[in-house]
Amino acid sequence: MLLSGAASAQTLQLYYPLEDGVAPGGLILNLAGTGDGTLVGGGTWVASTAPSFSGGTALRFTNDENQFIDTALSAGTLGFTNGNPNGYAATAWVNMTACCGDSMVFGQNSTPALHDGVRDGAYHMGHWGNDITVGTVTFDGANGPGNWHHVIWEYAQGVERIYVDGNNIGSAPRGTLSNNANVQVGTSENNGGFNGLLDDVAVYSLSGGQRLFPNQVAHLASGGNPIELPAADPESLPSAPDFIPVGLGGGGAGFATMHVIYTDGLLADLHSVTDASNALQSGVSPLVAENVPMVNHADTGPGGSPGGGYSVLHPKLRYPGDVDGDTEDFAYVYNGYVNIPADGMYTFGIDGDDGQRLKVAGAQFEVIAGSGGGGIRDFKPSASDVFSVEGDTGDAFTLAKTFLTAGAHQFQVIGYERGGGAFNEAFAAVGVTTDISNFQAIGGAASPPIVAPPTLVAPFASGQAGSDVPGWDVVRKNGPNNINAAIAAIEAIFADPLGQPNDGYEVRETISYSDDVDGGGNIGFPQVVFPGDVPGVGENDFA
Repeated sequence: MLLSGAASAQTLQLYYPLEDGVAPGGLILNLAGTGDGTLVGGGTWVASTAPSFSGGTALRFTNDENQFIDTALSAGTLGFTNGNPNGYAATAWVNMTACCGDSMVFGQNSTPALHDGVRDGAYHMGHWGNDITVGTVTFDGANGPGNWHHVIWEYAQGVERIYVDGNNIGSAPRGTLSNNANVQVGTSENNGGFNGLLDDVAVYSLSGGQRLFPNQVAHLASGGNPIELPAADPESLPSAPDFIPVGLGGGGAGFATMHVIYTDGLLADLHSVTDASNALQSGVSPLVAENVPMVNHADTGPGGSPGGGYSVLHPKLRYPGDVDGDTEDFAYVYNGYVNIPADGMYTFGIDGDDGQRLKVAGAQFEVIAGSGGGGIRDFKPSASDVFSVEGDTGDAFTLAKTFLTAGAHQFQVIGYERGGGAFNEAFAAVGVTTDISNFQAIGGAASPPIVAPPTLVAPFASGQAGSDVPGWDVVRKNGPNNINAAIAAIEAIFADPLGQPNDGYEVRETISYSDDVDGGGNIGFPQVVFPGDVPGVGENDFA
C-alpha cells in the first residue's frame, strides 16, 4: 500500500493491528495488503490498554522463542536488507513484563539474524554485528497501562536509530542486514523470545535515502493510524539555531548575498561560529554587503591577490571590502538558495579557517565519518539541518549527507577568522560521495541547478535527439573555426541527429567546461573537459 503524499519515500509493507484474535484459518490480519501472517506456537490475546490507534486487544508472548508471528515476508520485501540509501522503519507498541536477556520484537530464525527489540534492559537494534543498545526499558509484571511505550527501529542513510515515545534516544552509523530470510514478530534466533505485550505492529520500507520526519514520528507515537502516515513535513525538522536575521538582499538568480564585518581588534574575542553569529546581529559596523556568485573566498596576501587554502574550489574570490594582506578578526554570513534538481541524496561540504557553519532548509544532515573535524553540534539533535566546525581549528573540512526534495532550498553559511590567513568554501554534489572531483560551489538559486551530477549519457546517434534527459544537451562537432560555421554545424545535428554524426555528447545540469590543456575559467571550478576531448592535446577548431 502506497501512502498518500509519501509514495516515493515510505511504503507501508506490514500492519498488524492485532485485533480480535486470529482470522479464519489461524491468520494474523495484515492491513497493509501484502499478505497475512500466521501465529505459531500460541500466544495469549488480552485486552489492550495501549494508547495505540487500534486499541481493542494485544498479543502476549512469554519469553518463548517458539512463540511468534511468521510474516511470510522476506527481509528484502520489508526493506530490512536493502541497505543505504534504502532502509526500513519498524514500529510497535511495547509493554515489557520482565528483564533480561534478548526479548525481540522483530527477528529471524537463521543467522545472521535480525535483532530489533530489547536486550538486557535496554533498547536494542541489531543487524548481526552492526548493533546499537541504548536507553533504559521499564518492566511491569502486571503490564499496567502506564508501562506502554511506542518504539521505532529505523535504518536509513546507513544509520541505525531508535525512537521511544517520539524521542530519538540513540543512533550510530551501522551496516545493513545481510540475511533475506522471512521476518518474524515476537522472536529471533539465539533465545530471543519476546516477554510482554505487543500492539499495532507496523513496518515501512524506506526508499530514495528518505527517513521518517519528526511529524511522522510524532504521528505514530501519539497513537496515529499507521495506514495514514502524514506526508513528510520539512517544517517539522528541528530548526535551532534559526537563520540569523541578516537580509537576503538582491542579486537575482545565481547569486548569494555575503555580509562581512571587518573590525580589526573589535572582534578579538571571536572563538566560535556562535560568537560570529552574535556579532553579525549586534549592529557592529562597518558591515559590508555584496552579491557574490558562490561561497568561495579568501583574504589577500601582501601582493593583493586572494590567497588561502582550499580543498575543492579554486581560484578564490576576494572577500568584499578586503584590504591587501592578512585581515584579522572578522565574521561573515552568506544567504542564498541552493537549487536541487531532483529528490534524492546529496552531499554537502564546508572548509575554512577558522570556523564555519552550514544550514540548509529541509536537510537532515549526517556527517560522513572520517571526512574531517566537523559534526552535528550539541545545539541540534543527531540529524539536523545544520552541520559545522564551530571554531579555532585552522581547517574546517567536513562532509555531510542528506536527503533533499527538488526545488530551491534556503541556505546560510556563517563563519569567522581570528588570525592569520583566512579562506572558506561550501560545495555540494549529487549522491553520497567523498570524491572532491564531484563537487561544485553552492551559491544562489540558479537555473540550471548549481548542484550538477557528472552523468554522461548515450550519444545523440542512439536516439537521444532533443534529449528527454533533463539538463543541457552539450554537443561537440570538430571543424568549425568561426561562430557562423559553429551554429550551422550544431543546428544540422539537432535537425538530423541520426544522420549527422557528432564528435561528443553529454547531458549536464551546469555549463562549466575547459580543454584539459591550458584551459580553465574563473568561477565554475572544478571544471570538466569538453565531450570528445583528446587527452593531453590543446585542441582548436570545434563547436
